[in-house]
Amino acid sequence: IRKARSLGLYTVRYEDLLLRGEEALTGIVEYLTGQMAEPVRIRTTVEVTTFEKSTGRKPGGEDVTVAVGRKGIAGDWKNCFTPEAASVFSDFAGDLLIESGYESDTSWVNQTTDLEPRPD
Repeated sequence: IRKARSLGLYTVRYEDLLLRGEEALTGIVEYLTGQMAEPVRIRTTVEVTTFEKSTGRKPGGEDVTVAVGRKGIAGDWKNCFTPEAASVFSDFAGDLLIESGYESDTSWVNQTTDLEPRPD
């Protein structure tokens, strides 16, 4: 992440796509093409690629029949960590979580719980 930033590469956060989808996608398109994005195409793309349209589920609903069941909500990444995994991840990249605005400190590590086994 730091290397990408130092090279001036464009970055986008999932939260930005959720909260300001058209603005975020416009930035991506203009960065990649060097041309102004067409507002109608941006709006249409955002509308047809929402979590609900892509999965058939409302945000927050999980499909337990798949190995990795995304819920389509910001911040849910924390629920994928056991306490031990959270501690290890924080040791390696906790500072980047804070720098990137995902967390304000490392207290998230203490808020994780053991994960329930997924049904087969």
